Amino acid sequence: MKHFYAYRIFLNQKIPNSQVKIEFKTKKESFIDFFIKIQEQQSITFSEYGEHVVIFEKKLGEDIYLLKLAKKQQFDKPTLEDGKIEDVKDVRYPNIYFLVHINKQIILIEKNTTVFQTMDAVKDKLVKVFTEEMIQDNVYCNLSEITDHRDFWEQIKDFDSVQKVELEYEPPNFFGGKNVADRLVKDVHEETNFDKFKIILRNKKEGLRFQYEDFKEHIQRISQGAGNYIIEGIRDGADYIFTKKTKSHIRVDVPNIEEESEESLETRFDEIENINDDEDI
Repeated sequence: MKHFYAYRIFLNQKIPNSQVKIEFKTKKESFIDFFIKIQEQQSITFSEYGEHVVIFEKKLGEDIYLLKLAKKQQFDKPTLEDGKIEDVKDVRYPNIYFLVHINKQIILIEKNTTVFQTMDAVKDKLVKVFTEEMIQDNVYCNLSEITDHRDFWEQIKDFDSVQKVELEYEPPNFFGGKNVADRLVKDVHEETNFDKFKIILRNKKEGLRFQYEDFKEHIQRISQGAGNYIIEGIRDGADYIFTKKTKSHIRVDVPNIEEESEESLETRFDEIENINDDEDI
C-alpha cells in the first residue's frame, strides 16, 4: 500500500515591464509543455542539493500523468576481487511516485521516508524542477497542501477566544472560480497582480466574531490548496496557534499504483476536488 498526499499546483506568471514586446506562453501552455517535454524525453535531470531525476512512467487519458522522482546516490559496494573484498563505487536511484492532473492542477505525492525524509523536501524539489522548466515564460510554481475545511471549524470551536485570523490567498489559476472568495481574489489580482494577498483580522481585547456563514467560502478556498490560514487565540486558558499545516492534509491510499486505471484515478481526483464543497459542519 502506497500513501499519497494531495497538493494544489499554483502557477504565477510575472510579465516584465519593457518597451520591447516579448511574447510569452501563458502559464497554462507553459505548464502543459513540461509534460509534453518529459513524455518525449522520458526524463528530466536537475540539481537540488544533489542530482535528481523526474521520470515519465505513463499517461492516462488527456489529463493524468504518472511519474517518478528519483535521487542519485553514490555508495560503496563491497565486491570480491582476486580473493579480497574491495569497496567499489556504485550508483543507485531510490525513487517515489507522483501523479499530476493537469486541468485540476492537483498533484498526489507518495510519502516514503526511506527515500525522502520529509514531504517538504519532496515539495521543494518538485517546485524547483517545475519552475526551472517554465522560467523561460516567467512562470513560477508553488505547491500548497489540500486539507479538509471541517478541520478548521472543529478547531475554531475549541478556542476560548479567537484573537487573530490571518487568511493568505494564492493568485487565481485555471481551476476553480466557484464562489465569492474566488471572485474576490480574481478581482484583487486583476487590479494589483499580487504574489500574495492577505486579510488580517485582529481583536485581542474582546476576541473576534468569526462565524461559519460569513467566512465558509474563504476557508473552503484556502483548504482546497489556494492559500494558508493562521489562527491565534486562547484555548484551555493558554495561548494557542493553529495553522493549515497543524492537521495532516488529504491522504489517498493506493494498493498498486501501476494497476490504477484512468477511470479510478479520475474518481480519486474528483473526490479531492470536491472534498471542500460539503457545507455540513
